[in-house]
Amino acid sequence: MIDVQDLHTYRGINYVLQGVSLRIGDGACTVLLGRNGMGKTTLVHTIMGLIRPRSGRITLAGDDLTGKQPFQIAQRGLALVPQGRRIFASLTRALLTNPRLLLMDEPSEGLAPVIVERISEVLADLRRGGLGIFLVEQNYGLATGAADVIYILSKGQVVWQGTAAELANAATVRETHLGV
Repeated sequence: MIDVQDLHTYRGINYVLQGVSLRIGDGACTVLLGRNGMGKTTLVHTIMGLIRPRSGRITLAGDDLTGKQPFQIAQRGLALVPQGRRIFASLTRALLTNPRLLLMDEPSEGLAPVIVERISEVLADLRRGGLGIFLVEQNYGLATGAADVIYILSKGQVVWQGTAAELANAATVRETHLGV
């Protein structure tokens, strides 16, 4: 559905995204894991057209999104659910647009475990319904429980990709890049 190729982005003098490439499959849950300050939210905002990349390309089903305005991107069926206490209200509003792809930026941040569990259940329901999800998250359990494919971002670069089962068996990767 979305193909990100060799994306480079700066925020001021900070080189945030350094050649990021990843693929968000149609109807799949693609997860981006990483610690704070690694470029996760910058990648989401770049995909949504809120930040212009210095170079690279973002395509949605063959249509070049690079350089498009956020409204034009939203019209193509992408809905963004930002973090916050009103996660379910934001999610409901996003789903009312009948999106093809839901981008969720750290929906579990600062929430009680019982609410995170409910988010996990909602994600499972959405996946069963065939909705594509791009989940940017730090909560390892939530992320791996929902994921079809996982990418780990560290210092603005994709340093690992695979399945939840593969990550469970990659202790060095988890310890080095996630502190898990």
